[in-house]
Amino acid sequence: MVLHCNAPTRPKKTNTHTNPDKNKFTSKISPKPGSISVAIRSYKSVLTRDSRLILPDFSLQRNYYDNIIRNTKSFNQISTYIINNPTKWDDDMFYIALEKVY
Repeated sequence: MVLHCNAPTRPKKTNTHTNPDKNKFTSKISPKPGSISVAIRSYKSVLTRDSRLILPDFSLQRNYYDNIIRNTKSFNQISTYIINNPTKWDDDMFYIALEKVY
């Protein structure tokens, strides 16, 4: 079955006031396709959407801190932080365990 609508279509809006300098600036600071920023943004978006099906107030931190590992010492320090950090969550004034919420 094909439906036809006789309502007039709106003409596409054309922006006659584009600023080429602003467009160049915006394209320079926007995340590039395939970049880690785009991958993380996509991951966080899907994670938040799906998590809110279970916990409606779920949210992630707004930004992330990246660090380039340049040598073994830096790798060891970051690895130790990642391993030990969860053991300190109960002492963190901003941490709310799920057991406390429900």
